[in-house]
Amino acid sequence: MAIQDSIDGMVIRQKHSQRGQIAVIVLLLMAVVLTVGLSVAVRTSDDLGRATQQSESTKVLNAAETGIERALQSGNFSVGAGPQTVSFSDDGQNTAGSYTITPTDTLEVSLLEGEVAEVQLEGFTSDRLDIEWAKEGDINQRASLIAAVYYSNGLVEYHAIGQPNNNNGNARGDDFDGSTTISSGEYKNSYSVPLQSTLTPLKMRLHPVYAGTDLVTTVIGTVQAHDIVSTARNTANEGADSTEQHSVSAQRILPAVPAFMDYSLYAEGEIQQVN
Repeated sequence: MAIQDSIDGMVIRQKHSQRGQIAVIVLLLMAVVLTVGLSVAVRTSDDLGRATQQSESTKVLNAAETGIERALQSGNFSVGAGPQTVSFSDDGQNTAGSYTITPTDTLEVSLLEGEVAEVQLEGFTSDRLDIEWAKEGDINQRASLIAAVYYSNGLVEYHAIGQPNNNNGNARGDDFDGSTTISSGEYKNSYSVPLQSTLTPLKMRLHPVYAGTDLVTTVIGTVQAHDIVSTARNTANEGADSTEQHSVSAQRILPAVPAFMDYSLYAEGEIQQVN
């Protein structure tokens, strides 16, 4: 009888022990499930937040780009006008902003071979105009330039501007002027185009040859282009530290006749090739 009681006690203790182990396992499983659930919830919340932020950012960026389009369509590009700022808003998208049009005496353009840039010279009093062009490190990939200067008396003066001279003359081996200066800056070539001091220059037309090119020139005292800056913001949470805002910039150059028209411009005048 005592042996049977002992066996019964051991069975009861084993059952209690198994129940305790099951309870621990259940608790562990619940903890794992809860941890995974919380992790998924947090990740989902973060993903939703990022998606919302991305959507708001896209709307504000689109609004800023629309501001550039509105500026270009406005026609507010008078050469004699100062900076002009115009506000805009879109209540449906919860965006608002403004664009500013500012005249500039700097012309900076990218040209393909066969295209032309026109530089306004009326009112320019210097006897030379500095031009920088070509961002390519390899000199053999850089464009040369044809600069045509138009004067008020009908004279058209051509300057063939080549690559810098080396020990054998012009680096490209053509008849272009090789007195180009090499620069270590963003633009690798620079050249000063001489202007006749006894005549009144009206404009200069620049043609890249051999390749396209980027170029920049500043003509003090004249308007060469208009800089446009458009800024937009999210008005839904305006005033908060996290208000979304974007700015976009562009430049509108003055209209120029196509390159093929150079054969007919000032047809009544005199043409001189300087180099």
